[in-house]
Amino acid sequence: MKIMIEGDTEHAHLVAASKAIDEHKKKYGTGNKYPPFTYCVRYRKRLFQVEVTNSNKYHLAHVITGHRELTKVHYGERD
Repeated sequence: MKIMIEGDTEHAHLVAASKAIDEHKKKYGTGNKYPPFTYCVRYRKRLFQVEVTNSNKYHLAHVITGHRELTKVHYGERD
């Protein structure tokens, strides 16, 4: 599977995203497709929140660095 880290070029963000993907792989492997999971990762005394999503072809990580648009926030299923 291809690993993708979106939107960040800072070294600390790339390391945090890689750690979050590794943790996600340990927990779920290649299963559990599409729902995003948020991981809190510590790196050099800083706490980063990283959103990790699986699909059939890739693991996608996105470091949450600021406010997000409401269209990007995922809520539970509606009835």
